[in-house]
Amino acid sequence: MIRNCLILVALASLVALAACGDDDEEPSGLEHDVHVHLDEWSVETEPGSVAAGTVNIGGHNHGKYPHQVTVIKTDLDSAKLPISKSRVDIEAIGDPAVEFDVPAADGGEGLQVATAELTPGKYVVFCAIPGHYQQGMRGTLEVTSAPSP
Repeated sequence: MIRNCLILVALASLVALAACGDDDEEPSGLEHDVHVHLDEWSVETEPGSVAAGTVNIGGHNHGKYPHQVTVIKTDLDSAKLPISKSRVDIEAIGDPAVEFDVPAADGGEGLQVATAELTPGKYVVFCAIPGHYQQGMRGTLEVTSAPSP
């Protein structure tokens, strides 16, 4: 009887570990063209370049704190955006192409997808929560001309 219980506990543990998966794996079920990886304290866009048009941007939080993905078109260097009151001064740059909150990674959650109409140019992708940009939560995305039909 005890042996059977131990076997069941071992099997249940294996099933639970398999269900957890790898935090670096891309979540399934939500389609996106650009995958924005968020962590304390980094932002990485994958791929780094995408064709202009309607773009689905997936923010995937691998960290324990919530973040806010902001994508804004600018020729400024990603590390030199203007700051006001511990946050990026968005009004000084222009309107963001998209902004959305991404919850902390908790049991496989931590993914949100938003859609934006992106025109060719350089974009900075950053976390807009006060202080996060200054801690390195910024990356870039290049949008190229849309392919000919």
